[in-house]
Amino acid sequence: MFVKGTPIATTDQFTIIGPGTVVSGNITAPHMIKMYGKVTGDIASDDAIAIGNSAEVQGNVSGRSVEIAGKVAGTVSAIDKVKLSETASLKGDIVCKKLVIEEGAIFEGNTSMSTESLQLHFPTERSKSSVTTPNPKL
Repeated sequence: MFVKGTPIATTDQFTIIGPGTVVSGNITAPHMIKMYGKVTGDIASDDAIAIGNSAEVQGNVSGRSVEIAGKVAGTVSAIDKVKLSETASLKGDIVCKKLVIEEGAIFEGNTSMSTESLQLHFPTERSKSSVTTPNPKL
């Protein structure tokens, strides 16, 4: 479903938002998130986030690394790398250390890159509609 693979996750656990799934609210997870559906709200992970080519996000996306092959309208922040695949459409700003934009990707926004340690922009409020996955190490 991704053009050239998926971001490397730091654990073997992940959350999948499947095709046809619609979520209204913020999503936070301690592990990788793979997105193929539609989300209206912020998405945050301590790990990688992969936005598939069928996915649409109306909100901010924050993770260790972020790969986008679908549509995102919002700020994208990554501790390490942001990659826009050739099918990606991003209307918003990017904050990261490394940036890869493949030919064909659409990007409308500003970029801020730094080699210094970056802070993730996690949602500060969780609404009743939020989807939160538990940390199995607790």
